[in-house]
Amino acid sequence: MSQPAWEKFQLQRREFNSYKSTQNRDILDQEIPFEIAHYACELYSGRFWLYFKAHPYVLSSYKQHTGEPCQEMVCSEAFVRFGPVPLKMHWKKA
Repeated sequence: MSQPAWEKFQLQRREFNSYKSTQNRDILDQEIPFEIAHYACELYSGRFWLYFKAHPYVLSSYKQHTGEPCQEMVCSEAFVRFGPVPLKMHWKKA
């Protein structure tokens, strides 16, 4: 994360615990640019499994061992296909 446009987010990442403890919603709720979020996802080793038989489809942060066909995907692929919601789900467990 060495690009100048990312400096603001580097500072906020370093000060995250302070923002969290004071519940600074202006900082905590701001949107992160796609490029930064995608970069973070590329660094993250978490995986997702997309199950096709259920309707609507089920995106899981763990392999369900049900024998159902599924597609395994890396974090950055899940982010591009489904947005930040599944990633929030996954990172809360970590």
